[in-house]
Amino acid sequence: MEPFNLAFVVNNYTTNRWLEFLDKWYTSNNEDRIRAVKEYPFTKSTLPITTQSFIAASVDYLCNKYNIDQPEWVYKDEFVLKHPYFAADAKGDLRIYLLQMSPKEFRTRHVYVDEDPLSRC
Repeated sequence: MEPFNLAFVVNNYTTNRWLEFLDKWYTSNNEDRIRAVKEYPFTKSTLPITTQSFIAASVDYLCNKYNIDQPEWVYKDEFVLKHPYFAADAKGDLRIYLLQMSPKEFRTRHVYVDEDPLSRC
């Protein structure tokens, strides 16, 4: 079993690992959640900045949702994109929808997603 640690997920990134991380988040206690995201995860990362921004926004969003203090690294300016990123390469009316529905944790980083971007249903 892989460790419940965001830095491990980032440094060995696959979509499946990210989804497994979310599954573990949803079933863990707050102490384990805090430990999983405490460390700055991008030290050795080769992930695109859009993915890094999405992950930072996700951690911010999840911590808010579970009433956990966010780790300081989520507020780094490096995660605010210079150009907006729209999920699913959205165009036209879908862009307008995403601009309106994106949670604030994503909007502040110029990442535009659906209203519940981490849903696993």
